[in-house]
Amino acid sequence: MLNHYGEAIVALKLPQEKANKLERLLAESTSSVIDALDLARRSGVLYGSPEMKTVEEQAEASVDGEIRALLSPEDYESIAEASRYESALRGVDQVEEALFSATCPMTQQQTTQLAQVEADYMRDTLDAGTDRAAKLEALLTAPPDPDTGLKPVQQQELDRAAGFLSQAQLAALKQYWLDSNEMAKLQTEAVARVEV
Repeated sequence: MLNHYGEAIVALKLPQEKANKLERLLAESTSSVIDALDLARRSGVLYGSPEMKTVEEQAEASVDGEIRALLSPEDYESIAEASRYESALRGVDQVEEALFSATCPMTQQQTTQLAQVEADYMRDTLDAGTDRAAKLEALLTAPPDPDTGLKPVQQQELDRAAGFLSQAQLAALKQYWLDSNEMAKLQTEAVARVEV
């Protein structure tokens, strides 16, 4: 955990007691998120789905108030940026497995770059203005483009990743997202049939 937050915490130059409390709260938040995502996954919620993102945000919010109360708004934003990166890195782990299975694994540098692309996108898109939850819902529920099969957020991330992934890796990443979109569609249809 400190790998993701360590530099951000040190840069804040907090008194030791405050830094220790922040580390404890961040560890608690990360643990809550991992536990909640694991429980949701075992309950059949697909990674990357709107439901999974809601689970993640609710788990993060459980400790967020304490972190906000501890820090100035500027310091909180620094930690929020590190948190976005840490969250993106969890998502990239799934992609990394898919590319490895497709025999075109990413280097550690590529993994880091892809996580940063996702964190930057989420910051730029979701943090502009208000109603973050509504923006997130709109992003994740946007239908795939009929020509590419990708959601707008996926296409933008693929475009940004073109600067550091090989053609084979980009193709595998696109296939991963196409498969994920198909799985989400099938899951949604199955849930709709059960509800009827």
